[in-house]
Amino acid sequence: MKRAVILPALLALGLGGPVLADSIAPPDQASWNGAKQMADLGNGIELAYVEWGDPEADPVILVHGFSDSSRAFSTIAPFLDGHRFIAVDLRGMGDSSEPECCYYPTDFAEDLNAFIHALGYDKAAVVGHSVGSIYAGMLAALHPASVERLVLISSRLDQSGRRGFLDMVEGLDFPLDPMGEFIQDWGGNNGRMDEEMLTYLRIEEAGMPKRAWAGMAKGMELVDWTLAAERIAAPTLILWGDQDGMAKAQDQEDLQAAMPAATFIAYEGYGHSMYWENPEMVATDLTAFLDD
Repeated sequence: MKRAVILPALLALGLGGPVLADSIAPPDQASWNGAKQMADLGNGIELAYVEWGDPEADPVILVHGFSDSSRAFSTIAPFLDGHRFIAVDLRGMGDSSEPECCYYPTDFAEDLNAFIHALGYDKAAVVGHSVGSIYAGMLAALHPASVERLVLISSRLDQSGRRGFLDMVEGLDFPLDPMGEFIQDWGGNNGRMDEEMLTYLRIEEAGMPKRAWAGMAKGMELVDWTLAAERIAAPTLILWGDQDGMAKAQDQEDLQAAMPAATFIAYEGYGHSMYWENPEMVATDLTAFLDD
């Protein structure tokens, strides 16, 4: 059993040691936003974050995808243990700052580097999902001393497949309706998902300002980070579901060619957000890599 599961029983019996007693349990869906703390990056940006696990252990930064927030890691959180897990809201999303500019991949990578140091660390393990994996990867390439280990979930190097997305975003009516067709379809994923989490997440996504949606979409048109990926020195794990409609099989071959030393795990029958569909399965592989 995971420590988060057995902790209450151990404490009730007086058997919990000091490390277990100090472990922070992840908040539930209703309490998620209330558990957020703020980190001042010193550049006019403040990033919100939620943490759980052992506050004295090595840090693991969790980076969400396009328009999501730290809440994207809420369903896998109960299965993640043994480290200080820190799920961040990227700029323009969740409860973080919403600057007029800028929302390009390198802006997010620099934010993440500043975030690690604002928390008092020289380096951290970094886990990124979807577009968050690009920001995490660019961080590892631009600031190798800041990334101890790297995990790329549902990633791709060349973003040209999103051509036309910016035009679609520009044509949307803001503020977005969380019950509208666009937001309801946006979070779609094959397989089982936590509907309570998605309900909260869709409300937060709808509240994201147009400048952030458009800025990120514009930034995606500029991205092919193959050369940056080839510079990554940190031990890397690549996770992918073979039913992913955005990051395809060829994208995974390209990633592995750019990072031949990376460990690659494919999940048969799972999609773009496989850690929503089967969080315990993904957490097992993730923590094994972090603990190795």
